[in-house]
Amino acid sequence: MGYSHIPHLVALRPILSPIIERFDIPISMCHGDMNICNLIFEGGLQNWREGQSRISFVDWEQAGWMPSYWDALKGTWLEFEKDTEWMRVMRAVFVEYNDILDADWEWRTRSQIPIL
Repeated sequence: MGYSHIPHLVALRPILSPIIERFDIPISMCHGDMNICNLIFEGGLQNWREGQSRISFVDWEQAGWMPSYWDALKGTWLEFEKDTEWMRVMRAVFVEYNDILDADWEWRTRSQIPIL
């Protein structure tokens, strides 16, 4: 189908182009499957909220060297509403990539092409 046949392309191009054309994104080791079911809150969620424990990440089979924003994107791909608790967590954890999360949200909602 190609990029030029996407619905709302005129509106999406100014949002996506600055991100697609960036060359300053570092490559880093990413988990690749950032999802609540892959987190272990040692001692429970309340202990973590109180600063009494750490979070452990499990299920590293999707890990790899990716653009540094990869975990932010992968962590939100299964969200179908913009303001869920998980989306707020991802935005708080990956503050430096909120522009990329915004662009991804616009792409998913306007292009009518799901990325799952």
